[in-house]
Amino acid sequence: MENLSGDDMWAMAKVLREKCTVPALNVSQCKLLSSDPAACSTQSTEASSCLHTVYAKTVSECGESYKAYRECLVEKRGVYSKCRDVEAKFKECAQAKV
Repeated sequence: MENLSGDDMWAMAKVLREKCTVPALNVSQCKLLSSDPAACSTQSTEASSCLHTVYAKTVSECGESYKAYRECLVEKRGVYSKCRDVEAKFKECAQAKV
């Protein structure tokens, strides 16, 4: 499984929030209920799997628009408002195909 960079996570934030909220909340809830890190390994694995699955599908289905959006965010130092045009193309693809 490919390691995701901070830039990847940044560009994917809105898609991941939409697609992986439940697994992420399950990890948080488990960690609140248990001080044993091993107790949450199943939930952590599910959240990680969601992240990697969504990332792989996004790159596969929306590679060009994703790459353009990611590069814009890097170039503009994360100022989303300066990347709205490429974000719109990426968002359209992600909503339709991911």
